[in-house]
Amino acid sequence: MRRALWILAPILLLLAIISRTAELNTLGRIFANAHPGWLVAAIGLQVAFALNQGAFYQAVFRLLDTAVDLGTTVWLSLVMAFASLATPMGTTAGMAFFVVAARGRGLSPSRAFLVSLTYYFFDYVALLVVLLAGLAILFARRDLRP
Repeated sequence: MRRALWILAPILLLLAIISRTAELNTLGRIFANAHPGWLVAAIGLQVAFALNQGAFYQAVFRLLDTAVDLGTTVWLSLVMAFASLATPMGTTAGMAFFVVAARGRGLSPSRAFLVSLTYYFFDYVALLVVLLAGLAILFARRDLRP
């Protein structure tokens, strides 16, 4: 089963790329006309975001008394992000790939599942805080009309 998932992932990625050729053409034009400094800045921000996500997963693993190095958690977060975006099942597939990848790295599948649940719990709590702050501002300005 695990081997089938790893064989299927590149095929799904290829199908996703092929199905979005119009978007790729637009993206190619954007890259051709982009200032190199902004591209370097964008790549730097992506690397910083991946490291931040890895550090967050590392903290959650530490919360569950499991020591995991930053490189492993960055890799696991990228697996989760790819599977969540590239598969039709979204978050559910991302969590499944995360657990399988964690097991492949010698981590407990049950702890990996708890880590992914904890991640989404904190993620949605942060979203809720932002939404409530926005609603409070709109309410204070009396601008809640549809």
